[in-house]
Amino acid sequence: MLNLDSEIDLSPVFKWWWQQLSFLVPRKFQAALARDKSLLVVEFTPATAKISFVNQQQETALGEFEFNELAKEELQSLIASHKEYSDAKVVLRVPEDLSVMQDVFLPAEAESNLHQVMTYELDRYTPFNAGQVYFGFIKLGPANNKALIHLLLILVKKDSLENMYQHCLSLGLKPFYADSAARVVNPAEAHSQYNLLPKELCQKANKKPLFIMLGTAFVTLVLLIILMILPGTRATDQLNELKQRAGKVGAVAQEIEGSKKHRLLVSGYPGTDR
Repeated sequence: MLNLDSEIDLSPVFKWWWQQLSFLVPRKFQAALARDKSLLVVEFTPATAKISFVNQQQETALGEFEFNELAKEELQSLIASHKEYSDAKVVLRVPEDLSVMQDVFLPAEAESNLHQVMTYELDRYTPFNAGQVYFGFIKLGPANNKALIHLLLILVKKDSLENMYQHCLSLGLKPFYADSAARVVNPAEAHSQYNLLPKELCQKANKKPLFIMLGTAFVTLVLLIILMILPGTRATDQLNELKQRAGKVGAVAQEIEGSKKHRLLVSGYPGTDR
């Protein structure tokens, strides 16, 4: 039986529409969107960082790097030599054995302020308090009784994440966000996203290229509209010109017709010389 109260995921519909209409989008704009979803994923072993480049088409291993200046120079040289690497967002991926996942159910009234509520309630659902861990969560939707919200809580100890964060910085990398290998964030799916890093530690996105790209797209759209309207405007002008000419011709015809009638009247009037 159809459940009318269930949430409907419209993302496949929008994805399908995007695929159908993508040919209308300039290639440079599509390439910029693809770069925005490209990632440099940093995973950790006890002594090294394993770094991979991930985009929508492939995953490329860049290598394993120790935490020293020589490794930093090698990595930064590799990134600088490939534009797709330098444009990618850095992701700190916490090992599965260092992260904890827990299902949590909160009152529906808390939906507007979930992070703050979860901060206060953390020690009720886990062995930790907010001062010991960094956490994020994914909203999975309402529970069966609709009075509760189902969350998937992901957390990592602060000292573990801060240690990995410092290792990233030592290699010249500043993460945009951190996720867990136990629950990898998919950039293409908004409902799957969370961030274990606090905002003050995250790399801020450079929005200037985005503004330039959007400005270029807007100008292109305006020019396209002008090109579509211009032929119609020219046709309207030509039609108006034809109407004016037709009006002049009609006026001349009326003058000629009036002149003929006048001559007939004059020629047919008694006592008039012929």
